[in-house]
Amino acid sequence: MRPVALLESGASTGVPRLTKLWFGSQSLCGVSMSDALFPTRWQYDKPPPIEEFVRTFPDDYACGGHLAEKRWPDGFVCPHCGSRKGWRLEARPWLWECAGKGDNPKCRKQTSVIAGTFMQGTHLPLNKWFMAAYLMTTHSNSISALQLQPKIGVTYKTAWLLLHKLRRVMVNPERTPLAGNVEADETLIPVTRRMKAAAARLSSSARSRGSAGSRPAGSG
Repeated sequence: MRPVALLESGASTGVPRLTKLWFGSQSLCGVSMSDALFPTRWQYDKPPPIEEFVRTFPDDYACGGHLAEKRWPDGFVCPHCGSRKGWRLEARPWLWECAGKGDNPKCRKQTSVIAGTFMQGTHLPLNKWFMAAYLMTTHSNSISALQLQPKIGVTYKTAWLLLHKLRRVMVNPERTPLAGNVEADETLIPVTRRMKAAAARLSSSARSRGSAGSRPAGSG
């Protein structure tokens, strides 16, 4: 069994964080092919196949149910009156409506499972958020907005916003600066043709200035 990183909404702080879900992995002769080829790549967080992920979170109802389980592990609790009785709205499965309690039997207030998270107020289907998180956390070199756009069927502007929100909540608020000897592996520094042309122009300009400022021996 291997865990995979997925979105979770923090129940106490309202700050989204990454949580672990458990999925099975296919194996060959007792050793999975990915473990044989990349023994440490997915040592702790092995994602499920994308087909399994899509089957698990096909629509807003499945995604809303997952977030509700993370927000209320012991069942629904109304944040207004404390009632543990409520129901999910069929038309908007991320909303729950309270059934009331004790001296407030007519509470009937609605609570969203995405309230207080970076998805609050979104007009996008929740499964697009989930898929964006899956693609971002399973790509070795992350994923760009231009790559994400066609994969989840949104505009470039929306893909850009999704990725920036995901990157922001993935930062550990209690992080500390690196100290001592720091080693970095598999660093990718993309270089475009425009960047190469600009570097060539700078190099040529520097050589020209050097030639103009130099004088032959014995001159002047």
